[in-house]
Amino acid sequence: MPSNGHLYREALVKIFKTCGKGKQLHFEGSRVYVEFERPRPSHSEPSTDSSQPVLNAVYCALKMRQLRMQLTLDPPLHNTSRNAGSRWSSVSAGSSDNSPLQQLGLPSLGDIQLLITEVVDAGHFWAQLADSKSIKALHEFDATLNGLPTHGFQPLKSVREGILCLAKFSQDKRYYRAKIDSVSLNIAHVTFIDYGNSEQMSLSSLKQIPSEFLRLPMQAFECFLANIRPSCRQAVGGSTWSEVANRRFVELTGDKVLFGQIYSRVDDALRLELVDTTGQHDVNVNQWLVQNEYAEVASEPHNSKVARELALKLQEAVNHGETDSLKSPTEPSHQALVAFVPRRSNPLSDEAEPFQKGRVTVRGPFNPYEIAFSHLAFVGAGRGVKVERDSVNSIAIQEDPLTRHQRLMCAAQVSLTSSGDTLLTRNTTIMPPLRGLLELLVLLFAPSVEMRTDQHRCRYTGCIAGLGFDPNTSQSLFPEHDMELAFNASIDQDDLNQVNCIRMAINLAVSSENKVSAWDMKAVRRIQDAARDKVIRLVTREKRLCPEVFQGSSYSWNQIPAEILILPSEQLETMEEDAPFYTLHCGVVLHREEDRPELDALHKKNIELEYHCNELRSMASMSLASVETFCRLCYVRCATPRALLYHLQSRSHHQEEDLLRERLF
Repeated sequence: MPSNGHLYREALVKIFKTCGKGKQLHFEGSRVYVEFERPRPSHSEPSTDSSQPVLNAVYCALKMRQLRMQLTLDPPLHNTSRNAGSRWSSVSAGSSDNSPLQQLGLPSLGDIQLLITEVVDAGHFWAQLADSKSIKALHEFDATLNGLPTHGFQPLKSVREGILCLAKFSQDKRYYRAKIDSVSLNIAHVTFIDYGNSEQMSLSSLKQIPSEFLRLPMQAFECFLANIRPSCRQAVGGSTWSEVANRRFVELTGDKVLFGQIYSRVDDALRLELVDTTGQHDVNVNQWLVQNEYAEVASEPHNSKVARELALKLQEAVNHGETDSLKSPTEPSHQALVAFVPRRSNPLSDEAEPFQKGRVTVRGPFNPYEIAFSHLAFVGAGRGVKVERDSVNSIAIQEDPLTRHQRLMCAAQVSLTSSGDTLLTRNTTIMPPLRGLLELLVLLFAPSVEMRTDQHRCRYTGCIAGLGFDPNTSQSLFPEHDMELAFNASIDQDDLNQVNCIRMAINLAVSSENKVSAWDMKAVRRIQDAARDKVIRLVTREKRLCPEVFQGSSYSWNQIPAEILILPSEQLETMEEDAPFYTLHCGVVLHREEDRPELDALHKKNIELEYHCNELRSMASMSLASVETFCRLCYVRCATPRALLYHLQSRSHHQEEDLLRERLF
């Protein structure tokens, strides 16, 4: 999306109207989030969408991307859209002097003193600079403005969105500078540009601003808390702040001079961390919200990261005296840096230059819970997997976002695309979301399986499945179709025994014709019923979620020493006539959890170093105090959190972390 994407609101609504009834559009930088409304159930016409976790409208929207439908947005003919939270870099005045009023010269990095004047929610507010010079200038400005006779103020000649005017605040009946956000009949919604709060008032009460009161820049600036977002526990979906969080934020920050460390500046809005230094101990507001579960740590938007990267590079150039490159906007490197950070002009001003000429083509839509498939066999490693477009499974979404175990899709036909890098599947079925189902199906029906264990031999962590290996060379018999599977559900020896019992029942059912012909129907039914009961108990047995452990010797057979193998009993293994249809799996002698050997000192140290690296990353992204830190992995001392951030992003630190992961896994 272009930087002024909210002006394309009507075009977006028109595109997604065919998918379903829209609820809200959320704009964030170059992205827009589309939210559909869930239909209410009706007694006369019950809706299937009301009970489905994922709305049909979401599937229809994603299908547009899969069918490669070009999503083209027509440019707005006139600027009639209102965005209450939009930022402005300059606005026009409603007087004869049409010179724009500028925003404060805010820094892109560093610390500032501020006073919050208006709270939108716990992560979004308006503030003023709290230095004595700014406070005095605004106080004298308001006193001079309201010292003039009110009958001398001229009414607005024309009322339109985006212009400046004088508006009377309802609480103290004094005039302040304001910007018209929207007009409906004879009512205007205005925002006081020196304080950030908004009100509705009649058009007749709005006055022109005398030209001498346009010299002072707008004193209020927009702020967002950086590196956090609303907690999913407090608000459904984590998209809005809860009322409790908003109330606690006001209590924590109201009527106080706060310090803010700026993470980035995007469109004259600051993304920062707040620190309350008025008490006995400093309180980091961002961290306080996270610790009290009102918020959770989150990554910054892309445009914020780009703006910070640009500011850091410019600051570094200034520190090294490379000012020539900053003064030459025609230099290619400078153009490349600036191109990443779009400048948002005032979307509501008639004097603003058009931000986009012609049509705009957008990418997407996408959904973060779309299921990506991968082939289990070695022949499909590195190849993408797609479902044919006509299939109902061509768009697959994880219905439960909290589901972390593996899902399984079966396909009756698999072919390669003309490019050879993608597998195309047909006649597919997505299996139920039962934890451990994938692991059990592989164990049940693979011709041969060799189990994998963790380094302390306390549990099964995976298996290799295929046609087996040559006992003389330990080489795979059919390596292209071998499957290396890492378990993320607990599979124990009891599960393996049950799998062997079911495979034995299959062997009995498909044994020689002479033996089967001697059975009566009752015997066949007993075998079938017993096998079905065992399968149901095996699949429905509760299994806990386990972390995936990937082996260093992937796709290698004969990795378990013979002395620790548990061979199936000879009564089950031996068949009187032909070789068994399914060979029974060998288990591994496992240690009991309570007898688990203690980790050696080196392994303990490596684990401590891993925790230490995680703490350093947290300190570099959230900490504001200028506390000296020491990286025990690289033996490097960092004087400030910013220096720590530079060190964590260095190549030498990344190399040490890679070596640490190799030692751990």
